[in-house]
Amino acid sequence: MEADHLLDGLFAVWRVMRRAISTNQRSTLTLEQFWLLRQLRQKGPLSVGELSSILGVTPGSVTIACKRLEKDGHVTRDRQAHDERVVRVALTPEAHMTLEVWLAHRREVFARFIEHLEPHEQELLMRVIERVLEVASSSSERAEF
Repeated sequence: MEADHLLDGLFAVWRVMRRAISTNQRSTLTLEQFWLLRQLRQKGPLSVGELSSILGVTPGSVTIACKRLEKDGHVTRDRQAHDERVVRVALTPEAHMTLEVWLAHRREVFARFIEHLEPHEQELLMRVIERVLEVASSSSERAEF
């Protein structure tokens, strides 16, 4: 199979899935903000520097995003007493609920995509996805979302 054709197909799948999520979510949050909130949900409170490293963006971008999310009641930001340069970011209870609703909706959207595949096609897709993620995890050019 031609590599360009495969990549075009992967990018098309990404666009369809992204569009389905963003147009169906019942929130004003961007997908990027959801990725930030999702990291906090998975890992607990993190510093701006830790979030920056995980998301692959600058600390300044994380700070701006966190200020907006704080203003909207999704996160709290606390300066650390031992070093006021360090700001820890945590989810609010409201953000936990928002994420749960959004993640459930996302699962429903994705389930509708794959329910049309035969069981053996679903298994094959899962093996291919696992292999791609395995290769990506060993690559120095990996991105985490």
